[in-house]
Amino acid sequence: MARRAGVPQGSTLSPLLYSAYINDIPRPSSSGVQLALFADDTALFYGSSNRSTRFTLLPLQRAIDELGQWFRKWRIEVNPDKSAAIQFKYGKIRSRLIVDKNTPNLKMLDANIPWQRNYKYLGATLDKNLHFRYHIERVRNTALFYNARLGAMLGRKSKLSRRNKRTIYKMCIRTVMTYASPVFAHAAPKALHRLQDASKRFFYIAGSHPNALFRAAVDYQPPHPTHLIRRPRNVLTDPPDALTAAVESLNDVNGTHD
Repeated sequence: MARRAGVPQGSTLSPLLYSAYINDIPRPSSSGVQLALFADDTALFYGSSNRSTRFTLLPLQRAIDELGQWFRKWRIEVNPDKSAAIQFKYGKIRSRLIVDKNTPNLKMLDANIPWQRNYKYLGATLDKNLHFRYHIERVRNTALFYNARLGAMLGRKSKLSRRNKRTIYKMCIRTVMTYASPVFAHAAPKALHRLQDASKRFFYIAGSHPNALFRAAVDYQPPHPTHLIRRPRNVLTDPPDALTAAVESLNDVNGTHD
């Protein structure tokens, strides 16, 4: 079957072919708008000290229109129903409104992009206040689900050794609880304690000995007191690694010669 556009789905070469296919995706021309790509997930974000949502709409909409034209040119289908817009506001004053009143929607290919209070991106649930309560709650429920499913193997009557129970805990439960942990490392202690309570259930199921002994066996490290840690001003951007910095510098050099 001939394929006129895109890459074959399910092929082992599809990730590599897709990376080459979108290699020339345009960077936003609007000042301050940044583009983030991971596999087939695309995100645009814009930071501003202005708290008005309307102030951020114009550069974001311009960047969305540029991407939309490129998607049409290369016949890449975008599902607006799976897209979302979210406004991050970190402050002590909480608002029940998702955005300011009478704020228009952003549009992608003539379809509205709804404003959301929280959104799951790359496995991390981002909320508008960056408190990560939704993410911690989802991670906790997932860990409890796995703990319940593995209860027959981890229970006191199980014939598995404590070493094997420890291995199962590290592979199936602790990895779930610590996924994307740097983003919620500065969450409220009350929210982090809910994760600690979920781990205690495993210690209770796995054996009748004191929790402290099993914690030492699995190298459990309780969360540090967050009131002594200064929260980073922006948790969405990370300093580029050496490879990313080299690629960006190479792109800048190639752009000057074009």
